[in-house]
Amino acid sequence: MYSSIVTSFRVEGSFTFPEANWTELGSFKAANNFKEQNFIVSRMVLRYVKFTVLSVYGGWAYFTLTQVKVFGEGIFADAAKATNDI
Repeated sequence: MYSSIVTSFRVEGSFTFPEANWTELGSFKAANNFKEQNFIVSRMVLRYVKFTVLSVYGGWAYFTLTQVKVFGEGIFADAAKATNDI
């Protein structure tokens, strides 16, 4: 392989941007493979997500981040669920 992958990274979130003080949602260590991996972060209302790569397997010269998937719910999802339960 001619690429490196993430070893460790930090996820932060904010409801506004630009933001001087991001809220840390978690720090994670990824497995040394090219498979899709899932990481659970703390639940909070936010609009912006920041990923900071702290280290990589291999060398930085070969590192590229090609895909990040973020899943969540809208801010009114809990209210909509509660309304449907009535």
